[in-house]
Amino acid sequence: MAAKLSLCCFVMAESAKLQAVSQEKFQFRLSDIELKEVENNLLHIKMPDVPALQIRGEPALPVLREAVVLPHESGIWSAKVSNVQKTTLNLNGRKVAPSSGALPICAQHIVEAANVSGPAYAGLYPQGEQVQLENPYQWRDISAAVLQILPVTVDHASGSLEILKSCDIELVSTEASPTIERQVVDPDFHSVYSSVYSNFEHFADSSLLVTRWVAHSLFTSPSSNRMLVIMQIL
Repeated sequence: MAAKLSLCCFVMAESAKLQAVSQEKFQFRLSDIELKEVENNLLHIKMPDVPALQIRGEPALPVLREAVVLPHESGIWSAKVSNVQKTTLNLNGRKVAPSSGALPICAQHIVEAANVSGPAYAGLYPQGEQVQLENPYQWRDISAAVLQILPVTVDHASGSLEILKSCDIELVSTEASPTIERQVVDPDFHSVYSSVYSNFEHFADSSLLVTRWVAHSLFTSPSSNRMLVIMQIL
């Protein structure tokens, strides 16, 4: 049964948004989310540091997108979700505020408000999986993909809002991991990979020290199925 949304502002405070616990496994925990009633009986939904969908005339719901390293490029990759916890709220006649669409950075005029009479307000939105892995891509030594999470779904036909509080996510492939070898990699890209990919730390191992001047970091190369040796001057 859906809980009633009786306050103008409803805030849920939890821990981190998405945390990698291994090369293939992640934990999603809802961060702060604000549900605030604005003009015309509309409900504005906001998560700190998380953008919203920008499809004009459709509900502006938060969307979390993280780049992740794939352990290898064999087979077809997908996201398997388990231990799902959700909360359902009653909209009480409200509608989620629509997006105005992507706006120019230097817009010179006020964009007209979008209406809420489109198909996105006739039933469940968005449709499809709340957690999905997009098509893999290759960047130098890394085979990667974007992991997308839609923490909030809305059904205006039934008047309910569903919030994904937490879940466990595992990246799975239709093919087993191939044999691993070694390869030397530019150390500058070690820092880049660390900042771009949320699970990169689980592919890197800087515990192998060859000399006092050179440190070796190891991680799996999805592109060549080799163990990459990253050399960095200390």
